[in-house]
Amino acid sequence: CPPADLLADMVARGIAVDVNATLDAALPLFDSAGTPFLPVTAETDGDTRVLGAVFHVDALKALNRALAATAAEEHS
Repeated sequence: CPPADLLADMVARGIAVDVNATLDAALPLFDSAGTPFLPVTAETDGDTRVLGAVFHVDALKALNRALAATAAEEHS
């Protein structure tokens, strides 16, 4: 995981993805932020908490798996 201070700085600049975000919401953020990872946050009692990070390559792998599964369903 990237350093906590770097993640906190990104969150302060508005570069983060909510823990409940979809790939459709997260993938454009990678392009606009130009970083290989995004902080993952959650709101708790009005405070934003950093839970960790999601890496662009992992998001793309998840998208690829979802597309492959959909293709397999359509051809079965």
